[in-house]
Amino acid sequence: MKRNVDFYQFILSEENIFSRISDIVSMAIDFLPNIALMQPRELSMRFKDSLSYYEQNVLTKQCWKNPELFKSVIDIAQTTDPALFPALEKMLQWQLGIDIKLPQKSEGNTMRFYHFQKCYLAANELIYLNYENHFHIYRENKSDHITFCLPITNGFAGFIPENIYPAHFKSQGLINEWKSLAEKSIELIRKYSQQLYNEIFQITNYVFLTPDFGDPVRYSYNYRTRYFGALFINPFQTNEISFAESLIHEFIHQRLWMQWAYQLPDLKDYERIIVLSPYTNRQKSLPVMIHAYIIYNILRDFNSFLFASDNLRLNKKDMLVNVIEQADERIPILLKRIQDAIPFGSPFQSLIENFNAVTY
Repeated sequence: MKRNVDFYQFILSEENIFSRISDIVSMAIDFLPNIALMQPRELSMRFKDSLSYYEQNVLTKQCWKNPELFKSVIDIAQTTDPALFPALEKMLQWQLGIDIKLPQKSEGNTMRFYHFQKCYLAANELIYLNYENHFHIYRENKSDHITFCLPITNGFAGFIPENIYPAHFKSQGLINEWKSLAEKSIELIRKYSQQLYNEIFQITNYVFLTPDFGDPVRYSYNYRTRYFGALFINPFQTNEISFAESLIHEFIHQRLWMQWAYQLPDLKDYERIIVLSPYTNRQKSLPVMIHAYIIYNILRDFNSFLFASDNLRLNKKDMLVNVIEQADERIPILLKRIQDAIPFGSPFQSLIENFNAVTY
């Protein structure tokens, strides 16, 4: 693998692989108007009012930094039952802050109002984010921050499956412990790559710390463009290195999902192609495994950087030796499986070739 002072910055300079982060932000900002343009049905007056409000206020009020906004927009776009449109469009108005009168009932599923109200309506009980259940970590120049939310009972009921965010759990952990863990992890990322550190703050708005769902293989995830700007990490299964790996891993997923939503309109066709992961021994779609190939290469470099650091204890260096050796064994296997699965003439073919050309 090629080495550079900032490996992440080095590969990000290849615009035939990655869009610039400023373009990713623009894509996120334009997501609602573009979904509206693609609607096969005539837009209701309420939706038009919401769209107009969004376009007038998105920059000043930073509306796009609310992951629930993306969920609301996609729910509207994917719903075929006209009877559901009024409630979904009402939810969109709540997420934008147009309607400040919150509902009194959640009708079984939890409702979340992060950007505007910063609260949950869970089991018909309003739970506000406060100093006991969330904390902020600020970018070094104070221009951006990430909100970290501790596990909340029924926090994602009706949206996220129980096996990766249990509705009920024994412990949410200690806020000071999780804040220290997050701060140490983010500092490792900053030392590794200033550009990666900056970009994580530019498009990551929320990190939801999950209850311990007991999966030693998978301890982080994201919901693509459906919940853009939000990452989910199980802190009970991590230390500062694996927590940092999770932040990098899920951030790059989100970055690529937004980019591909615009650049690869036929992406769903490739989701049917399945590849077996040599890391988890689980079957995933071809696009997911292409993400994984890029991510594992970056994480290998991240771990190599940490190993060369003088600040890590010996036991952590021993752990990193094992992680790096596993990467050296598994990354070529993953590449071979991806190359065998990619249809001839696919845009993924040139993407992998371009990535390998600048990394090996």
